[in-house]
Amino acid sequence: MDRTTKLALCAAKLALGDANFQVSEENAVDTGVVLGSTNGSVYSVSEFDKKALRDGPYTVNPALFPNLVMCSAPSQVAIKFGIKGLSSTVASGFNSGFSAVQYGINMMRNGHVKYALVGSVEELCEQTYKAFHQLRLLSGSKEGEDELSAPLDRRRNGFVMGEGAVIFMLETLETAKERKVKVYAEISGVFEENSFVNLSRLKPYLNDIDDLADSIRRNNNFNTDGIDFVSIGVNSSKVRDLLETRVVNRFFSDGNDPAISGIKSLVGESFSAANSFQILGSLFCMDTNFIFPTVGLEKMDRCCRVNNLIQKPTSKKVNKSFICSADFGLPVNFLTLEKMNH
Repeated sequence: MDRTTKLALCAAKLALGDANFQVSEENAVDTGVVLGSTNGSVYSVSEFDKKALRDGPYTVNPALFPNLVMCSAPSQVAIKFGIKGLSSTVASGFNSGFSAVQYGINMMRNGHVKYALVGSVEELCEQTYKAFHQLRLLSGSKEGEDELSAPLDRRRNGFVMGEGAVIFMLETLETAKERKVKVYAEISGVFEENSFVNLSRLKPYLNDIDDLADSIRRNNNFNTDGIDFVSIGVNSSKVRDLLETRVVNRFFSDGNDPAISGIKSLVGESFSAANSFQILGSLFCMDTNFIFPTVGLEKMDRCCRVNNLIQKPTSKKVNKSFICSADFGLPVNFLTLEKMNH
C-alpha cells in the first residue's frame, strides 16, 4: 500500500473506534466510504510509470498496480474493515472534503446507506511539491522570497504544504441515539456552488463572489444569527486569502462578529484534505469550548481585514460553526455545524 492509502486506513480505524462502530454482516451493506482526493496516489503512479518507461513494462511489480487507481484509498478501507456498501472517491480540488460530505449525505437520504465514513486524504510527495512549485503557488518559490506561512499578512507569498487524512462517521440522529454514542455536531447546512468562474480577471471575479454570497443568503434563508465561530480557509496565498475574507465579510456584514480562525496556519495547505481539517477544527472548538489561533500574522493586509480574528489560544463557548472555503472555479462552499443538546 502507498502513503495515501495508509493515511486513510489509520484515520478510518480511529473514526470507527471513536464512533464505537463495529462493521458486521448485519450492517456491512448499509455502511459506505466516501473520500475526497484529487491527487490520489500520484507518487505511486509516477514511480510505476517511471519504472515501466525506463526498464520496460515487464519489470514493474504487478502487485503495486492497485495503488494506481483513484479509488485505491476508499477501496482498501472497505476491504480492511469489511464494508460492503458504497465506496467512492470525490475529486474536486481544494473542496473535495465538502464534496465527500455532501455526497455521503445524499447517499444516506436516498437510502443507499445508513452509515458513512466521509472525509478526505492527500499525501505530500515530491511530485505534488514540484507541481505547486512550478505553478509558483508555494511560499518561497519565487526568486528573493522567504518561505513563511502567514495567512492574511501583507508579507504572505504563497502557502506551505501539509498532508493528512481526516475521516468522520456520518449517521442520522436516530441511529446515533439507538447506539447511544457521542454526537459531536449536527450538519445543519451544506452548500456547493458548481459553476466555473474565470479567474483571469480578478475584479469581476470578486464582484461575482459578492453577488453569489448575496444570492446564497437569499435563496437558502441563510441566517448568521447564533454563529459563534468561523473556520476560514486562508492559506497564506495572495489571491486565496483575498477570496476567503471577501466571502466571510459578505456573509457577516450584519454586525454579527463571530470568532474567526484559520487552521491551515497550523497544519499547512493539504489540498483535498483541507476542508476536512477545517471541519475537524470546528468540531474541536465545539467540543472543548477552546479556539485555536491563526499563527504567523504580524501585520494584517488591509485588503484581507476581518473582525475578531483569534491570534492566541482563546476559551469561548461554541455552539454553532460556519466553515467557509472559496476555491478557484468553485467560488463559494460552506458548511454549518450545530452542537447537539441531547
